[in-house]
Amino acid sequence: MRAAIYLRLSKEDKQESIENQRALLRKYANDHGFSVVKEYTDEAISGLTDTRPGFAKMMEDARQGHFDVILAKNQSRFSRNFLHIEQYLHRELPHLNIRFIGVTDGVDTGKINNIAVRRSGKKTRQIYALVNEWYCQEISENVREILHQKVLSGEFIGSSAPFGYQKSSENPHKLILKEPEASIVRELFEAYAAGISVKKLVKHCQQKAYPSPDAKAGWSSRSIYRILANECYTGKIVQGKTRTVSYKNQARIQIPPEEWIRIAHVHEPIISEEMFFFVQEKKHRRFTE
Repeated sequence: MRAAIYLRLSKEDKQESIENQRALLRKYANDHGFSVVKEYTDEAISGLTDTRPGFAKMMEDARQGHFDVILAKNQSRFSRNFLHIEQYLHRELPHLNIRFIGVTDGVDTGKINNIAVRRSGKKTRQIYALVNEWYCQEISENVREILHQKVLSGEFIGSSAPFGYQKSSENPHKLILKEPEASIVRELFEAYAAGISVKKLVKHCQQKAYPSPDAKAGWSSRSIYRILANECYTGKIVQGKTRTVSYKNQARIQIPPEEWIRIAHVHEPIISEEMFFFVQEKKHRRFTE
């Protein structure tokens, strides 16, 4: 039979590797008389979603009849989503007459020698699917709680430091000043407070060839306004501005500003709170006049 092998790693996989999965599946295919004709790989992608490039291509090729069986290390490599197990393993793949085998957990949709075995296998796959999904939910909740506690304790959890700061080499959750960017931030606040327009500030930064928050895009009104609106420059950590919809849906939704988490006096300020709020009021008057 023509076999496709599917390899997947999530971001949390520390003890696993694509190479180990490949060796396991190719040996299994060789030992059981399968001819591997296709290989599909997804790395650092959760099994909760089916919008994985390798997975999507595999299903597209399955519909074109390119292979007869899919081999994966186990069912959780194929999917950790109960609804997707029902959709693909129990409906679409059987309709396409394609068999699925999970090598290490014994999942095999081809075991249909009698009704009892067929029903038992389906129930086992459903139980695996629920357990795998619960595992993802528990991991997600634990990670969210750990990050929440870090935020409450004033630790910076962003992927990159705001312009004017850098992450400390001793503690990546602490921000320290970065020059000359910090001086540029201070200059921008002071100039705007003195009545210099954002348009003129953009031109000034371009003429001075100041390093910009976005090295590719350079200085723009948008980049200036982002700096002038960032409360972090007063020495506060301001986080919790967005959150994911759920452990299944990683799309982010905006949180109202009054619900953001603000922790004061956690790093050296670039400007005073008085300067920051004076600039916010000045911007507000400009946009409402």
